[in-house]
Amino acid sequence: MKPESFRRVGRISRVMAGALLAALLLPACSGDEAGPSSAPGLAEHERLEDVCIELERSPCFGSCPSYSVTIEGNGRVTFVGRDYVSEVGRRETQISEETVRTLLRAFDDARFFELEDSYRQRVTCLSLETITLYVGERSKRVQNYGLRRRFDVQGRELKDWQVQESLFALADAIDAAARTELWIKAPHEIALEASAAEAPSERR
Repeated sequence: MKPESFRRVGRISRVMAGALLAALLLPACSGDEAGPSSAPGLAEHERLEDVCIELERSPCFGSCPSYSVTIEGNGRVTFVGRDYVSEVGRRETQISEETVRTLLRAFDDARFFELEDSYRQRVTCLSLETITLYVGERSKRVQNYGLRRRFDVQGRELKDWQVQESLFALADAIDAAARTELWIKAPHEIALEASAAEAPSERR
């Protein structure tokens, strides 16, 4: 995939991530790793100080942003930029505890603790997404590698496309909550994307 294609997919993903976070504010139904669906979800975990969410995007054969972001239960966000980002190095900000609980609902919806450790398509030169969740003494790390697609180049349906799509969406939700675009993109890029997102509604 060409560098411009990566950037185009990234722009679409981040526009959609805000809507995803808003939808997650509605009550979610999910189960624990081994419990029934009526068991308390991750968002109901009482001690947010026991929670830590991490997202890492590796370099690719192109201009993919490479960075890691950590969201602690108290809302502290730590970003470490590496390649193809506007801010290289460590940056910090703060988000609300309600936003952290919103993210935990997203993990509930993805049934994160029940997933396999890795999902990979037979492609190359892409960025590897790694999502890690710590909740008390429980932890889970899942790697996701591939394209956002349902079928391969031969037209065959990919076995895990739905799971991978949920992981792509989860990574986007983490980015949106942490507002990583502030450190990945230049201010004029953010303004242009905001204008592009509003354009369809203005034409109605």
